[in-house]
Amino acid sequence: MSLSQAAAQPASFTSKEVAIDFAGPFAVRDQPGATLYPQLLAKPLQTVDFCKWYPAPPEVQQVSRPERGFLCELHILPAKNEREILKLVETAHAAESRKHVRNFRLETVTIGKHRVVRWRFQAGKTRLDHFILIGKKYNYLFVSSPYGSNGSIEDIISKVVLFIN
Repeated sequence: MSLSQAAAQPASFTSKEVAIDFAGPFAVRDQPGATLYPQLLAKPLQTVDFCKWYPAPPEVQQVSRPERGFLCELHILPAKNEREILKLVETAHAAESRKHVRNFRLETVTIGKHRVVRWRFQAGKTRLDHFILIGKKYNYLFVSSPYGSNGSIEDIISKVVLFIN
């Protein structure tokens, strides 16, 4: 990809309620994707892929190239309040029956100016950090790459702008 092509790719996703600066390329899916808990969380209204995958040298262990070329996801969900989200996620964790799966660090935190429910899903070496930003009309579920967030999604969330309508 040339420098002019990279500069032409948008780095910010904007809707009527939110502006999210991904600090890199992203792609809005034609059809919304599924969450880790499709039986409990509402079906996403829209899904955005971000965290572009780049090949690493052969000696570096990495995940295979994802089909869409991105490692992270943002699912836009119908709004629920903090208490409802915590209850849904706790129910999903209690229903988890796979022995090698761990869910932990479920908590509500403030990132930037935003209330966020976060937790980690871990299966083997895969570490998917989840963050639900609570908006007025929608909730925004950020899911990290299989390597975990390592502060990158927290940085994105801290810069999110929610528009007051």
